[in-house]
Amino acid sequence: MNEEQASLILYKASAGSGKTYTLAKEYLKIVIQTPYDYNKILAVTFTKKATAEMKSRIIENLTLLEQKNDKVNKLRAEIIQDINESSGKDISTVFDKNVSTALQLILHDYSNFNISTIDSFFQSIIRSFAKELDLPIGMEVELDTESVLEQAVQAMLKEYKTDKDAFSKWIEEYVFDLIEEDKSWKIERNINKQAKQLLLEEYQSITSENVSTFDIETYKNVLTQLKQIIYNYRNQLDTLTNDVLQKIQQDSLDTTLFFQGKSSVQSFIKKTKEYAPEANSYIQKMLNGESLCSSKVKDNLSISIALETAWNNYIESYIRNVLALKETQEKQYISAELVKKNIYSLALLESINTKIKEYKAENNLILISDTNQIISVIAQHEEVPFIFEKSATFLKYIMIDEFQDTSTLQWNGMLPLLLEILQKIKGIVLIVGDPKQSIYRWRGGNMELIIDGIAKGLHQNWESRKDTPLTNNFRSAKEIVEFNNLFFTTLKDVIKLPNPLLSEVLKDVVQGNIKANTEGFVQCKWLEKPDKKKEKPADKSNEDDVQLLEIYKIIQSVHPSKKYRDIAILVRDNKIGATVANFLQQNNIPVVSTESLLLKNEPSIQLLIAAIEYVLHPSETFFAVKLNYLLAKYLQQENLEQYLSKKKQQEQYFFEEKMEVLRRENVDALSSLAINELVFTLMNALSLDVNADNYLLRFQDVVFNYVQKKNTSSKEFLENWEEKKDKLSIISPEGIDAVTISTIHKSKGLQYPVVIVPFADWSMKPKSESTIWVKNDAPPFNELQAISVNMVNKVEQSLFAADFNKELELTYIDNINLLYVAFTRPEEQLYILAYKNAENENKNELPKSAGKLIKSIVSKLEIAPVDNNIFEYGNKKISHEATNEIKEHNTLNLTPVLFQDFKTKIPLVQQRIYNDAQLKGNIVHNILSKIKTPEELRKAVIINAPDEKTTYTAYVQRVLELFQQQKWFDQKWQHITERDFVFKDKILRADRILLSENECVIIDYKTGIKKNDYVKQLMEYKAAYTVLFNKKITAYLLYIDTLEVQEVA
Repeated sequence: MNEEQASLILYKASAGSGKTYTLAKEYLKIVIQTPYDYNKILAVTFTKKATAEMKSRIIENLTLLEQKNDKVNKLRAEIIQDINESSGKDISTVFDKNVSTALQLILHDYSNFNISTIDSFFQSIIRSFAKELDLPIGMEVELDTESVLEQAVQAMLKEYKTDKDAFSKWIEEYVFDLIEEDKSWKIERNINKQAKQLLLEEYQSITSENVSTFDIETYKNVLTQLKQIIYNYRNQLDTLTNDVLQKIQQDSLDTTLFFQGKSSVQSFIKKTKEYAPEANSYIQKMLNGESLCSSKVKDNLSISIALETAWNNYIESYIRNVLALKETQEKQYISAELVKKNIYSLALLESINTKIKEYKAENNLILISDTNQIISVIAQHEEVPFIFEKSATFLKYIMIDEFQDTSTLQWNGMLPLLLEILQKIKGIVLIVGDPKQSIYRWRGGNMELIIDGIAKGLHQNWESRKDTPLTNNFRSAKEIVEFNNLFFTTLKDVIKLPNPLLSEVLKDVVQGNIKANTEGFVQCKWLEKPDKKKEKPADKSNEDDVQLLEIYKIIQSVHPSKKYRDIAILVRDNKIGATVANFLQQNNIPVVSTESLLLKNEPSIQLLIAAIEYVLHPSETFFAVKLNYLLAKYLQQENLEQYLSKKKQQEQYFFEEKMEVLRRENVDALSSLAINELVFTLMNALSLDVNADNYLLRFQDVVFNYVQKKNTSSKEFLENWEEKKDKLSIISPEGIDAVTISTIHKSKGLQYPVVIVPFADWSMKPKSESTIWVKNDAPPFNELQAISVNMVNKVEQSLFAADFNKELELTYIDNINLLYVAFTRPEEQLYILAYKNAENENKNELPKSAGKLIKSIVSKLEIAPVDNNIFEYGNKKISHEATNEIKEHNTLNLTPVLFQDFKTKIPLVQQRIYNDAQLKGNIVHNILSKIKTPEELRKAVIINAPDEKTTYTAYVQRVLELFQQQKWFDQKWQHITERDFVFKDKILRADRILLSENECVIIDYKTGIKKNDYVKQLMEYKAAYTVLFNKKITAYLLYIDTLEVQEVA
């Protein structure tokens, strides 16, 4: 390489700017110039998927270049031109030869094709230094760090002794403190939550500076001082308040007669009794002499004099004394309360860490979270040539992708390698990233590194770097690029933070538009928030949510011209993703998601968990009723409310009728089974083993892994399930025609023709359960080397306010980056949905939610107005086939896997959980849905009842004779079966609709006795279809077991 060529190259690659293409081209430029340097290149990415994609792209490009394929003519020309401009070499004469050589070398030495995740690269170095670091030879890397933490906490708690050593006394005090505060005395969950801090870089950097950071004796001494601070402040406020209340009582004074009634003096006293005194604007006016009495008593001289006398004698002085106390002591008091909240579990971190080390040694492993810290230690204490020699690696070129997600420890670990390459080997370091897409700060990502944070470490190389911004957008249509350019430049001008970081992050936000001839469309909608007070049936809690219905409408309007797999729904978290997925699946929209299809939301899993709970608590009515209801719901019983009642004496629950194994006399035997045997037994009893789908198979994996790693206790499994259920999901296969549901975090690097961003109302503040690490010089806090504080609003009034405000600003930027990532995923259409908000927010304050932020910025854009809470820009292409009807779709078919009891080798026979009448009714219902003419009877029976063709052919034939009597098979009728329609945001489905030029007939099949609910339902259908079809409507109930037709007038 030419020495004049810049050795440090920095690409700032905005969304859709061809980053992967550029990285692959840079790699190709090296191996085409010097093919034998293929094993001296390290390309680092942050995900395995990105690694696989880059490897595939390079091999594919080399193959096409070797074949002289027309697809890579542009790439070929760019490589030749770039090399010529940077080094003055014309490689066109050796291009083809070098391409073939490079391809053959890589394919024949694939293990040295060094494209890997940063974790994999670090682990390879760590393994080389296992002996020097006193790490186990042949160690494994443990990914399930939370499981290790839980086991370490349990091991630590087992060391509790009744002879009261320092550790045991601390545990006891912790429990008693929780009881005093009227909280659960079970400390495991609090300790487990705090123990997660051990995995964070912030913690690791603190402990690397201080070996004895967490010493129980030190914390015990500080705790005594904290309690004293809290007691002193509260005692002084109590003394002042009790004194004033005594005087008020002696004077028989009505404090509501002061200015603004209950909102002034009475409110101040109330808040002071709660140790949170606050002088609102009414109190301030009273202290300033502007007002004193309520308007109600201004004309009553005696009351006015009494109020004025009390104010002058003791109330004003009380308020001023309280405010003086607040001014001098409140910060320290609040700080003491905040620190005390976590101090018990915080002091145990060192003990937990010891147990983790023991666990790692016993099991011959390291944690994935250890790698960054270990590599940082290696880099600081070893010479880089020795590192290369030990790891059998010699590098001349390093490419780092997604650099905005690099953590400080990772950077410290890589820096010596980069300096060696830049300054001694005279190689090339290429860094690619985009601070606007930095959304992983919660796991250590430091966006400031790519802005200018690496300048200090790289010294003179930073000054001579080559900055190459990638500013053209190759992904999105013209209108989407224009919208994002305007939205984020306006945001940069409007949102002013004390921290200048936001301006730096959005510095290069404007992009050029490559797809200028492709039409795009952007829509923002702010919708009415549903009434939380409105009661809903237990199984229909989300069906009328306006955002869910709006998602459904968007998909229906787009789908005729786009496949389902062209549509992505990007959500803030998995909980929302699960809600959207469930709603769409219930309405026949196929979905695929890597995260959102949680096991806990699947009815069969809910049923299994309820059955396990009942087995463990058979005498508790709650668990019996819960199981009763869920089984009835699973079996699609009608009038579900009746199954929520406690059984009467001598009666059986519905589940006892259906499942003999769960009768009261059999439950004791089940409770003694191991959890895996219990689950298999229950699956067999419910016939779930013959209908095992992805959810059930995944659940069985969860049970198996629990038994392998922990124990066979059903009770402890349920406790573990409660802790883990929000993270356990199925992973659906890729490539099927289904709507993608993904978190915004997981969507980074991906693109879709149509993107919907619903529920864009998340808070711009940190979550209240999140924590920050702080230090303070004020006593007694200065005695602690590390303090963990929860991110609650009170922190702003504490000694840690500066740390709090810094975290607020960084979180605000994180959330703006989330919006940027979400808004830049679409190729053609972008839909943003949020709820309307009351217009009472202070315009001088920062918008507190994403929805309010979006509304405030979009309202300022001049490209289109916000009309009736709708913003639209561009032209939406809608196929003429678009309709509100819900189409029938082919969903993913899963091969059933029979459960086999390998212990007894008894073959299981499929048991039917429907009784005969239900089963017969369902089969007849399915057969009729496939028949539109009498000639289709035979085919429909063969499909739905192949083993009982004779029985069902005769039975359905009698039903069809009724059709003929009613002339429902006349040629004038068009038959529509099992199809949903949307009317006034409700989804309607009648079993059969007959349409002619002027008439419409609705037919709904029923079994069993006649019920008024059937008539009421059909009347609703009749009213809706009258509007939908604008025809004369006749409606009938057809009882298929009694062959009776009932007209509903």
